[in-house]
Amino acid sequence: MADDSKSVHVAVLVDGQSLYNLMRIHGVSQTNYARLLQVIVQEISQEIGRNASIHSANFITAVENPGRFKKSVEAGGFRFISTSSSTPGSDDKEINRLIVNTNPAYVSVLVLVSADVQDFLESLQRKAEQNIHIVIVATTAPDTNGYAPLSPLSQQIIRDEKFQFVELGKYKEELMLRPWV
Repeated sequence: MADDSKSVHVAVLVDGQSLYNLMRIHGVSQTNYARLLQVIVQEISQEIGRNASIHSANFITAVENPGRFKKSVEAGGFRFISTSSSTPGSDDKEINRLIVNTNPAYVSVLVLVSADVQDFLESLQRKAEQNIHIVIVATTAPDTNGYAPLSPLSQQIIRDEKFQFVELGKYKEELMLRPWV
């Protein structure tokens, strides 16, 4: 077992609606959330060259009746946070709040699973200034209509800010519990 004091502590924030859209592009109907956390730890460990451990993992979505979906997310190791679907942007506000409250004394890597990078840019920049390594997990693959969920602006932000990018499509087979029909 790795010495935890030498591990990189990671906070994971998943934009639930964005993840759903990203996985749908890759033909995934049901995601293996436990495997998603494993992929994140694996990618960070390789990039940083040190063991990574999850400090916190939050799945934020605007859904009124989560039912079995909530159980699936929680079984995967995430804390499920449901915001009001009747209040536009409530999920983004919650994600921004969690980014702002990420404490660099406890977390050295912040992972955002979302294609909506520009919605969180200011908060992410503040964390980067506090020496928290920022990782964006999304996809550049277009959907069947040619729409790329990670906009050119978001891609430019990732490059300009020197955020690490993880291509979700690279892991679609590992993350799929059930294909999109």
